[in-house]
Amino acid sequence: MADPTELTHATQFSAYVSINDAPVPVYKVVVKPDLRKTTCYIEAVTGAEFKVHYRDDQLTTSADWCAWIDIDGKPMTGTILDKSTWGGRHAPQRSLARVNTWAGRPSGHASEQPFVFSAPTLTDDVASAVNDEHIIKNLATIQVRIHRGYKGQPVGTQYTAVTETVLHEKAKKAMVSHTAKLGAAKAAAVRTSAAFDYIDSWTTPYWTFEFKYLSRAAPTPSVSPPPAALKKEKHANAAAKGKGKRTTITIDSDDESDDAGAGEDGDEEGGDSKAELKKLREKIAKLEGEGGEKKKVKREKVVMKEEKDKDGKVVFVLD
Repeated sequence: MADPTELTHATQFSAYVSINDAPVPVYKVVVKPDLRKTTCYIEAVTGAEFKVHYRDDQLTTSADWCAWIDIDGKPMTGTILDKSTWGGRHAPQRSLARVNTWAGRPSGHASEQPFVFSAPTLTDDVASAVNDEHIIKNLATIQVRIHRGYKGQPVGTQYTAVTETVLHEKAKKAMVSHTAKLGAAKAAAVRTSAAFDYIDSWTTPYWTFEFKYLSRAAPTPSVSPPPAALKKEKHANAAAKGKGKRTTITIDSDDESDDAGAGEDGDEEGGDSKAELKKLREKIAKLEGEGGEKKKVKREKVVMKEEKDKDGKVVFVLD
């Protein structure tokens, strides 16, 4: 059975990403109704141009719709689906006539810059590194935001350049395997723009499809270890915790160069701890003064470390 390649919302909408016109598989799909969002992971390929696709399979609607593409937290482009004039509205469901495709960000009336997967750009200069929390939070994501509303009158469009996202090399997000960049401008279909009166606000869309992208070499978040493996790992961690255990005890000393010797072997594993504690208590009692006179003493820390001798017995040594 082939891997799924698209995210869907009921029977109304779907979205997918393609490389070389081939839809890429999606992994670990999670639907989050409270956030009105569906998320997944896809594989990014360094240097590859990619396209984002959105299908509207509604048969009837009382509103117009707008779909926006955000990449790495930055709005890139959008399309208004006019309920009365969009030709795809009357095409069969699941047909290509109902698909809108975005291959890049518009850079002019009839040109666009393609979307390209790239290694992140790093810097050690704090001033030049990105500090916008929204962008940092949404790095390595492609989002398709769907809004209801009403199409307004045609408007003019100003095409502004998108600045490259530069990450500080010590930032946690600098560990992402890829970011997206814009390639050199190329010819594209002529576009027109119109105003849009949103029903769903800009920050709370009707629904969002989110593709989190990463390289194949990065840790795969789509694979969860089976319960048996988790149980085995838990026991291994517990065993490792007991090995080389250190206990800190504070004693009094009137000599800055007190000698600390190794403890004697115990009869059983862990059987030496009481004997060592008894010796330390005796030393404390002696240092507090003979004949009832208490000496002024200096406090220092002595550390006991649990080890095994050559015969496999547990012994305690003062570290």
